[in-house]
Amino acid sequence: MLQRFFQKLSLATYRKTVTDNQQKIVDELRHLHQQLFVNNPVLVVGNVKMHLPLFYIDHIQKIVYSTRNFYEIETLQLLKKEFGQFESVIDIGTNIGNHMLYWCSEMGAGKVMCFEPNDFNRTVLLKNIELNHLESIVTVQSCALGSESGKGVQSNFTLGNTGMNRVDKVGEGSASSTTDIKKLDDFPVNKVNFIKIDVEGFETEVLKGALETIKRCKPV
Repeated sequence: MLQRFFQKLSLATYRKTVTDNQQKIVDELRHLHQQLFVNNPVLVVGNVKMHLPLFYIDHIQKIVYSTRNFYEIETLQLLKKEFGQFESVIDIGTNIGNHMLYWCSEMGAGKVMCFEPNDFNRTVLLKNIELNHLESIVTVQSCALGSESGKGVQSNFTLGNTGMNRVDKVGEGSASSTTDIKKLDDFPVNKVNFIKIDVEGFETEVLKGALETIKRCKPV
């Protein structure tokens, strides 16, 4: 009986040792991949290349990196199932271009107008456009959108969640007025199938400045 007990104990110990060693190897490989990825933080998702310089800390980029898929992929797939294709899109609050890349690669978007006022996000966005050779399809505006033209101040931006950046209106002559705010209706938009707005609570102001465009183009 004792012999059988020690045989089982030895087998259990062996299995645990193997499992522990396998986990150590997995952890070491994961760490090695992260170290290599830091030097060239470009992830390939299907036929899309995504520049993810903050993959280790930013909420959106971490999810893309860990899942090896687009951020909010379920929502994007629902859009594809419902509408199939977008010919022309306006992306207000583009961040690094996650949704834009999906629309171009999976839904055949032939024209995308992006609005991203944050300098850091816009730099990553432009890199993603370049990596995927979308310069003839995607245009990028550095202003924010609102109900009227003016100046705004950015707030809530952190490296841990770059998607939380927002722009608020400020008074004339304010020293912190560093971001231009324009109306969507001020842009020559002749056709648009879909408008995405993600501006952290400023959506109503954006819609007020887009009424003529919406009436004229009747986007989703």
